[in-house]
Amino acid sequence: MVEASAEMALWALSSEPLDGRRPSTDKLPPSEVFKKLSAFSVTTAGGVVASIGSMIGLAVATCEDMAEVRHTVVHGRPTAPQGGLPELQRNPSWFGEQRSRPASTLALSPSDLDRSAEIASTLFMALSRIAMLNPLDSDTIAFLLILAPDLALCATDAARLRASL
Repeated sequence: MVEASAEMALWALSSEPLDGRRPSTDKLPPSEVFKKLSAFSVTTAGGVVASIGSMIGLAVATCEDMAEVRHTVVHGRPTAPQGGLPELQRNPSWFGEQRSRPASTLALSPSDLDRSAEIASTLFMALSRIAMLNPLDSDTIAFLLILAPDLALCATDAARLRASL
């Protein structure tokens, strides 16, 4: 849901024509879509356009953090609880071998999993609205500016979750 919304936001911001054509993002991994989308967070304009640029930057950073959390949840292996919470380990080095992907461990706190769902929902709302930014209508801008504090809080929580890996 978040990755598809990020892709649609990228199409809108780059004014990519989609009439019967395969989009340029069709075979890109989500990390590349996030990277391309982050280019729109840099703006020299002031005012509302700068605010939307900073929101795009926050959304992309949050997407990247939550992608790491998601990978650990989806690809992690359950391990015995350490300190009372069950854990998921992704790409552990059992015998000292070198791994091409980073290792991570996530303690499965019910509150963290609930917060992850809330973060995904907020990202979906923000990216869906950003996808509708062409043209810049006042309703979309107002919605994004109202959503800005929630997105900032989500970015902080996502960074905390990723740092706990």
